[in-house]
Amino acid sequence: MKTVNDSVTRTFAAMLGASMTLALAMPALAVDTTWTFNGNGNWTQAANWDNGEPIDGSFNVFIDDGDTAVTVTLNASRTIANLTVGSNDALSFNNATSLTLAGTQVNNAGLISLNSTGSSTNIVLANNVTLTGGGQLLLGNSTLNRIYSNATGRVLTNAFGHTLAGSGQIGASTNMGVINQGLVDANQSVALTISPNTSANIGGSDDDVQNTGTMQASNGGTLQLASGNFNNTGGTIQALAGSKVDLISGAVLFGGNLTTAGTGRIRVAANTAALGGLTLTSGSTLQILNAVAPQIFGTITNNGTIEQNSSGSNTDAVL
Repeated sequence: MKTVNDSVTRTFAAMLGASMTLALAMPALAVDTTWTFNGNGNWTQAANWDNGEPIDGSFNVFIDDGDTAVTVTLNASRTIANLTVGSNDALSFNNATSLTLAGTQVNNAGLISLNSTGSSTNIVLANNVTLTGGGQLLLGNSTLNRIYSNATGRVLTNAFGHTLAGSGQIGASTNMGVINQGLVDANQSVALTISPNTSANIGGSDDDVQNTGTMQASNGGTLQLASGNFNNTGGTIQALAGSKVDLISGAVLFGGNLTTAGTGRIRVAANTAALGGLTLTSGSTLQILNAVAPQIFGTITNNGTIEQNSSGSNTDAVL
């Protein structure tokens, strides 16, 4: 015969089993560890962190102890959860190192710099990641400085007030989406290439890049847009004096404003590029280079100058 105690026992056992299942299903909380050494040093110096060296995705990393300005050098590849860099602090990558982000936030009020001198130097997204904090992420003057994803469909968001600058590769053709609400600035002699490939599909759309901020080339630099759908609605893409924005293989650009200043030029540089549904602002120049026949779709509001620059081969705009 069942008793009241039997029922209570079974109910308690069921509740205990459910609680254990839930506990096993919940991810462990990341441990915060802060660089507390009042000076510069290498990441791997465990004694300089208050909760030990961050070596895997179980650590949230803080290079910000609120007093001394410091530079921490990433001297070995590591995986972490989230990252915070203080306003007077810096994280500097040695050549051939990678930082994999298993979390979703980089709060950077200082400087993060990737410094390849011949080998791939990387930030790798294992999740969707947002860059905030008003600081700068600087890719040094090498094509081997890269930000990319190790899984399809991850999205990097450069939030309002944050700057992503320099050279190298964003996306690196890994189907990583890019949302820019701040500033992307190609400002060094080696080009900065945004190449999300064609399957990022941000928010279920066909967009691989969404720009509502400013993407530009400055200081004689070159910004290359490649291999994806670039939705510039609400944003500006510009080439400042002596600088170039190039639409190269597979780039489809639509929406927003295209602007140039001085000798700056926005150039269509590949037959497989396409553009439409956008505005060329007053005084600005859009060039279609020699032997290039891009597809033009929708409406282009031309308040500037569109040049077809043949130097011996057909240069066409295909409607």
